[in-house]
Amino acid sequence: MYSEGEGVPKDDAAAVRWYRQAAEQGFALAQYHLGGMYANGQGVAQDMVEAYAWCSLAVGQSDAHKAMQFGDLLRQLEAAMTAVQLAKARKLSHVYGSAMSFPSDKMSNQ
Repeated sequence: MYSEGEGVPKDDAAAVRWYRQAAEQGFALAQYHLGGMYANGQGVAQDMVEAYAWCSLAVGQSDAHKAMQFGDLLRQLEAAMTAVQLAKARKLSHVYGSAMSFPSDKMSNQ
């Protein structure tokens, strides 16, 4: 909504806040979009580590079709990151994943 300006003025910072709330609750689509916002520096400072961490969570809990789609961004991020950044991103993804639950009803609705 805010990221596209649908029914409200376009506001990337507000979009990031809403995506983060949903992402922290385990919604894969929100995790993917939040990762994209970090990758592109929309509403937040560009941060490839954060982008990878969120996209990785989205890929890990999505059906095969969406995992392939989300994986495209993940592969682009991997190609642009240093080994140190990638190691930090994987660790951060694990930390984020450990802090949230992924009920099956959230996974099936995406």
